[in-house]
Amino acid sequence: IYLNAQTWAVLSKIGSKEKNEKALQSLKKLLLKKNGPLLLSPAYTKPDKYIGYLSRYAAGRRENGGVYSHAATWAIQAFAEMKEEEIPYEIFKRLSPIFNGMKPDEYFAEPYVTPGNIDGPASPYYGRGGWTWYTGSAGWMYRAGIEWILGFRLRGTRLHLDPCIPRAWRSFEITFRYRSSRYEIAVGNPQGVARGISSIELDGASLAAGSMHIQLTDDGATHHVRVVLGAENSHAKTTMSQ
Repeated sequence: IYLNAQTWAVLSKIGSKEKNEKALQSLKKLLLKKNGPLLLSPAYTKPDKYIGYLSRYAAGRRENGGVYSHAATWAIQAFAEMKEEEIPYEIFKRLSPIFNGMKPDEYFAEPYVTPGNIDGPASPYYGRGGWTWYTGSAGWMYRAGIEWILGFRLRGTRLHLDPCIPRAWRSFEITFRYRSSRYEIAVGNPQGVARGISSIELDGASLAAGSMHIQLTDDGATHHVRVVLGAENSHAKTTMSQ
């Protein structure tokens, strides 16, 4: 099973809802491990001339059954797109060099920079980070956290808001500069939900019911946005492989 085929069935919007759900359930069951989702499983144990260099890495290293950070970040977006609760942040946390760095003898890599890969369970060094300081996946990791967990998605002159956070989070704040203007955004979660917006206020005025975006203004002023999360259709809690 390959990670990209599962995530991009969702992100490309090609698959049906039923097939997308099946794809992500398979991802959770077969690919999601303690450091995030593996790129593929099982790992190749001998070179395959049709696959090429990927199969020539040792089993569990880099693309051959390891966590390949670039592709792993797309799993965060895919689960958020499917309105899964808790899992986007759980994957983010498992990928995080900060959390992985709490076990320095196992993780080995720097705890302050995104690695290109983390060894998978087929490797004798399961959990070891590698190829730091070179990967473009740091940018994808940043976008996954900002856009798909905090739900802060800038689209032209509109700011779309759709958080997908752990239920335990009661609030968070974002300060954002839009050209000459400043937006101070406070998100409250009094009901302890994972997603869903019950109200948005912009400079004290309530936006229309059901609105999930703000029209941005370049006027040099400081604007205050208050977002209150509310109950939405719940999804069954899911268990994740270790």
